[in-house]
Amino acid sequence: MDTSFWEKIPPNWPLFVVGLGLCLLNTYYSILQYFRLKRMIIVDGKIIGYSKSNSSSGTTSWNTNYAPIVEYEFEGEKYKYRTDYFMPWKRRGKKGIVQLLVEPEQPNKRVLIKGWFEQWSGTFVLYFIGGLFIWATVAWYLGWKNILER
Repeated sequence: MDTSFWEKIPPNWPLFVVGLGLCLLNTYYSILQYFRLKRMIIVDGKIIGYSKSNSSSGTTSWNTNYAPIVEYEFEGEKYKYRTDYFMPWKRRGKKGIVQLLVEPEQPNKRVLIKGWFEQWSGTFVLYFIGGLFIWATVAWYLGWKNILER
């Protein structure tokens, strides 16, 4: 085989493969998430409190985030749910009633607050990282390596 072919392959090709793998794996996850969300039932929940988390460095605290604790009723039984996403809920004025997505088979375990962040943020982040890996490899291949090496 011609050696010029092998010279054209960027040395950072594993980065491209990882990025492509992340995007493909994330596409599979997105399809599963879409069908999971289609199965879920919308119920109203009431915020009964907040779980607090402080971002700090040593003794200095610079950011306080909150995860709402929501009480909801599904098929006659009451449940409590606390999201894993700590956000500045109180600063955004998020109080009172919120809509939840509940999976009928596991109403106490498979719960999400209805909204883009809790449903799709993980997908967005993985596509972004995979895209950066692919972009870095392609940019190097197209000649940006000369600009970066200067």
